[in-house]
Amino acid sequence: MRALMGSRTAADDSQAIEDAMALMAISRDEATEWVRGQADAPADGSVVLEVAQALRPAVRLFCAMISQWRMSIVAVEGPAGPIFATRRTGFDLSALDVVAGWIGVSPDRQIFEDLRVMEAEALAIEAER
Repeated sequence: MRALMGSRTAADDSQAIEDAMALMAISRDEATEWVRGQADAPADGSVVLEVAQALRPAVRLFCAMISQWRMSIVAVEGPAGPIFATRRTGFDLSALDVVAGWIGVSPDRQIFEDLRVMEAEALAIEAER
């Protein structure tokens, strides 16, 4: 996995391709393209994403709302009895206008729909864990 991050040698690239194939269940060509794309990644491990201009307000709002999740407590049966965990159930939409105002976004129907798509994807990813 170390080969997937930071500076790499040719041997690291070969290992990174193998790792990417295994971790992401993708073909060698797809893994090679992915690894080559990582060459331009920042050395500090941060991720740079290009976001279409039309989606930027919704993405900014999603990032600003990240601390505004509604949570529920769920019990999962463990070997020694129930184990309690928290799960996100969705954004606390009562905070939406306040947060949007803080970051200078005027939410409209399209921004709200885009936000809901990102929220649904985040919940789906969490559900897989």
